[in-house]
Amino acid sequence: MKSTIKDCTYKILTSHNRRTARLVALSSDNELPWLVKRAFFIDSVEKEIRGNHAHKICNQFFICNNGTIKIICKDGKTSKEFELNNLKQTLLVPSGIWVLLEMN
Repeated sequence: MKSTIKDCTYKILTSHNRRTARLVALSSDNELPWLVKRAFFIDSVEKEIRGNHAHKICNQFFICNNGTIKIICKDGKTSKEFELNNLKQTLLVPSGIWVLLEMN
């Protein structure tokens, strides 16, 4: 089945706030609809464009722990812009969706 923009969804993670720290946990059992096999972390980025490709098989899960990331998703017919700017808000992107990341 071919993925569409409607399959790209925000997911809000549970935050455990304490006086001294905030913990946001993620597990394949609860938050993700598939098993994570590999993770990439991007840090200390000045304004840059990354991605600009689609994956045939790989599903993607985006988390922004600092700053703002604009994610433009395209399914061949429709384009939609998503923005991540806090640790609790994440984006699930299924395989077959073209992804372009604009980091500020």
